[in-house]
Amino acid sequence: MERAEIAEPPKFYLTDNQREVLRRTHLWVKSFFDEAAKDNRVVMGSHGLDHNERVAGMAAFLASEEGYEPFLSAFTSLLFDVGRTSKDPRAHNFEHGRLSVEIAKDFIESVPLLSPDNRILVMNAMADHPLLNKDVRESWLVKIVQDADRLDTIGALAPVRAAATRWKLPLYADKVRNSVEEKDMETIYQDFAVRIPKWVESIWTETAKEIAVPRLEFLMSFIKEYDIEAGFMLRAFKNLELN
Repeated sequence: MERAEIAEPPKFYLTDNQREVLRRTHLWVKSFFDEAAKDNRVVMGSHGLDHNERVAGMAAFLASEEGYEPFLSAFTSLLFDVGRTSKDPRAHNFEHGRLSVEIAKDFIESVPLLSPDNRILVMNAMADHPLLNKDVRESWLVKIVQDADRLDTIGALAPVRAAATRWKLPLYADKVRNSVEEKDMETIYQDFAVRIPKWVESIWTETAKEIAVPRLEFLMSFIKEYDIEAGFMLRAFKNLELN
């Protein structure tokens, strides 16, 4: 089966009003990321504006393939990580979705195009997107947004985003913990070689599952090569017998 990413993305059906809302949302979110970039105390790592943009595009694609209109998925994805721009400690843990809602709530409620039910749907999906599947308030929207978010970290993107987020950690170690918990991350390698592959098991939609297959295959081959290269060099260093 041909990979979905080989073909050009489809032209998404959006009304003029929906496209204008997305333009306004993109500019509103961009203003937060631009301000955060000026403040050295705000560390976004791999969660910059470009992450939101990639997730919004993928979410629109998944929604279209799964039989939903792309507007709400793209709108939610543009907003969902705005909390990452904050100095609030929650910006760096699983509560960053709730923080994003707090920041964006007034903006969301100012959009006349959204019905009251859709505003709730959007805010719930934003708040729950960092959570494990069993903890989310299930809706088609949170499933699409979570899948798009996870796909942005599977495959060739995995080691790059892991390094951008965990740049203070070592690249590799001879003993790697098997834990996937945030608090247990000791190396960049542990993030993309142990934690990220597990995310494939949590993907909701059939479209995202199909996209994840070749991405995971590439990631596993990359991990194997990384082990060969970094492992050899570390063993060679130990053979210097400096300790």
